[in-house]
Amino acid sequence: MGVGKSTIGSKLSKIMNAPFVDIDEVIEDNYGISISKIFNKYGEDYFRKIESGFLEKIINENEEYILSTGGGIVLDKNNRLLLKNNGIVIWLDCSIDELFKRLGNSDNRPLLANKEKLKETLINLANKRNHLYKEIADIYIDTSNKTINEIIRELLENV
Repeated sequence: MGVGKSTIGSKLSKIMNAPFVDIDEVIEDNYGISISKIFNKYGEDYFRKIESGFLEKIINENEEYILSTGGGIVLDKNNRLLLKNNGIVIWLDCSIDELFKRLGNSDNRPLLANKEKLKETLINLANKRNHLYKEIADIYIDTSNKTINEIIRELLENV
């Protein structure tokens, strides 16, 4: 969350002339409600199941595309295998302090609802997920204190 997946993915898709698919947008379009409302109404486990289903569907129905996933998609082993075996996986990372600045006023992120424990939550999420990102990433880019153009340039140099 907050590392720039959607912004970078959208710009990269224009440069590479490949469609951009944001899995969260696909889910929201299909369900007609926000990810936050899905979390609140059905819970995280339910969301993770539909997220996995849409990941598989997107991979099976598309040939060449730029895909932005939610950060928790790596929690499922099958999702990690699907991602690793079906393209180049780019891990956009960011320091906790920078994420804290970027996400401090965000109201549409269900896992960050408790603003008093925002930094603690970000640290816990990183501790749970970073080793999984590392497991599948082909390219690692730290987006902290970088412009979009700097990130894109670095990414294109590594693809």
